Amino acid sequence: ILEDKWDGRRRNSRPIPPPCSSVNGPRGTLCLRELPEGAPILFPMRISGFTFLRNADSLGYPFLEALRSVLPLVDEFVIALAEGDSGDATGEKLLALGSEKLRIIPTRWDLDRFPGGTIYARQTDIAKEACGGDWLLYLQADEILHEDDLEGIRSRCEKFVDDPRVEGMVFDYIHFWGSFNRHFRSHAWYAREIRIIRNDQLHF
Repeated sequence: ILEDKWDGRRRNSRPIPPPCSSVNGPRGTLCLRELPEGAPILFPMRISGFTFLRNADSLGYPFLEALRSVLPLVDEFVIALAEGDSGDATGEKLLALGSEKLRIIPTRWDLDRFPGGTIYARQTDIAKEACGGDWLLYLQADEILHEDDLEGIRSRCEKFVDDPRVEGMVFDYIHFWGSFNRHFRSHAWYAREIRIIRNDQLHF
């Protein structure tokens, strides 16, 4: 569980200071001693995942499977973790996952201020606003990414990171019904959804 996050702005290229100096980047201090004078500084493209959870373990959500499917892709994963009911082990299982990419934000559900489904939007925003990546990937507790798609997703993010015309990316969905051997198609269930958006706070 990491408390620190990079909250600076991404730079694609700029002149470096004189040799033997340093510059702060999203992954820490970069030593410029061995770089040729005048070479650009390239900060790597970053992807942040985010979601919200409450009583996910006691309600039987496959949140650990969801996280394991996305952690190889993202540079950080931010979770707005609400205080759950007595006996719920969501927080303990997140800690046991042992990933340094996880950032947990403790929250409480204020159902008086955010009644009905609006609390879901509020908790999602809490996690999203804490993300520091160029791209933000939203994954709910009952969703997973197929491992064969991870390389393609990162490639697309890298390709369009500096193209402001691309504001997000749409994912095709398969809705399993009852087991992994059967899936369900209906006009009532979305076939496609936007699940990656550009982090406008970092781009200018």
